[in-house]
Amino acid sequence: MKDIGLETIRNINTNRFSEIKLGYADDDITVVNKLNIPINSIKLDFIVMVVCMGGELRLDISNQPYTICPNNILVCTPNLTINNYMITPNFNGKILCLSRKLIHEIFRNASDIWEKTFYIKENPIISMDERGVNLYHYYYNLIDLEMRQQKSSYHRKVMRSLMQAIFYELSAYLNDDIVSYSAVKKKTGQGYVLFRKFMDLLSRNEIKRHPVSYYGEKLFVTPKYLSNVCKHISGRTASDWIDEYVMEDIKSLLEFSDQPIKEVSLQLDFPNMSFFGKYVKAHLGMSATEYRNSVNTRENGI
Repeated sequence: MKDIGLETIRNINTNRFSEIKLGYADDDITVVNKLNIPINSIKLDFIVMVVCMGGELRLDISNQPYTICPNNILVCTPNLTINNYMITPNFNGKILCLSRKLIHEIFRNASDIWEKTFYIKENPIISMDERGVNLYHYYYNLIDLEMRQQKSSYHRKVMRSLMQAIFYELSAYLNDDIVSYSAVKKKTGQGYVLFRKFMDLLSRNEIKRHPVSYYGEKLFVTPKYLSNVCKHISGRTASDWIDEYVMEDIKSLLEFSDQPIKEVSLQLDFPNMSFFGKYVKAHLGMSATEYRNSVNTRENGI
């Protein structure tokens, strides 16, 4: 089975223009205007939202068949397997692809995001009422307008803000009209409860860079069991999640504060600058200074 990430879509766009047409693409967001690629079996490494405005989209998600019709929204979370993808000739839809990182940034402080994630995994198709459909049409018109505008130094931030608004609207729609606590509870077992407690504990900790054993002790389970549960529920180990949250804190401090890098390292409880430097390099592919400079360059439109 083939894993597919956002960079794969961009590469396909570069090499096979007749099969995919992008409206916008950066490291975290891809807007697909046209998609006609035969899919046998792939595993997504990002979040996909498809709003169907005409025609039909048929596909199997983790071997379960689904048909997306007008006024349906399909939401696919990472680690889901897609098979037997087909669209009708008159299919008209808007497709958004967002990185795990961006979704994490949007919802990192939302206490109920995992309950909604569990629900969406079991119920990936959302039927919208007229109000919801019109609302998403307006958002996509705004996205289309922004994509056509002359690019400014704030273009990426505007696109992120629009994506954030769309997913907040979707979250509110789920909260108001679809998901109730009892419905989620039926879908959750001990593993889901443990995973949710782990994520809540991880997000609340000011210092997140602890070994898995630290979180296991807090949750009264062994590190191996905690990692196995995380892998089963989310497709990622406990260490993967810890690293992701730590890196989000590092990037936030590098991007939005003027603290010297040594102070960033101390604030996040790294033992020394050498260890901090190696950690950042391993996860970002560049030093902390290079990352901060790259952000400044990007924001200034250079």
